[in-house]
Amino acid sequence: MTPQEKAAEEAAKEELRLKAIEEIRLMLEKKHECKVTALSFPVAENDKAVLYVKEPDRYTKMKAMDVSENSYTSAAALVLSACAIVEESDARFFDQNPKNDALYLGALMEVNGLVQYIVADVKKK
Repeated sequence: MTPQEKAAEEAAKEELRLKAIEEIRLMLEKKHECKVTALSFPVAENDKAVLYVKEPDRYTKMKAMDVSENSYTSAAALVLSACAIVEESDARFFDQNPKNDALYLGALMEVNGLVQYIVADVKKK
C-alpha cells in the first residue's frame, strides 16, 4: 500500500468515526431534549476517547456561577459531574486511575470554557 493510499484509508476511517460520533450526539439530543456536545480526545495514534456532555440545567448553571467565584476548575468539575452522559461516554474519563488523569483534566478544561461562557453571557445581560 502506498503512503497516499494509507493516508486516504486513514482519512476515510476518521470520517466514519466522526460521523458515528455525530449520530450518537444527535440521538442523545433527542433523548435528553437539550443540546449535547461531543468532546474527543486523542489517547494513542489510533485511539480517541469521546465524552458526551449535555447542556447544564438552570440549577447547575447557577451553582457553577457561584462556585466559579472561587474556582473555575471546581465549577467545571461540578458541571462535568452533573452533565456528562456516562453511559455513552468512554469509561476512561471516569476511571480514577492516574493514567487517565490527562483525559479527565482535558475534559475539565473544555467544560471550563463552557462555565466561563455561561458566566460572561449572564453578566452581559
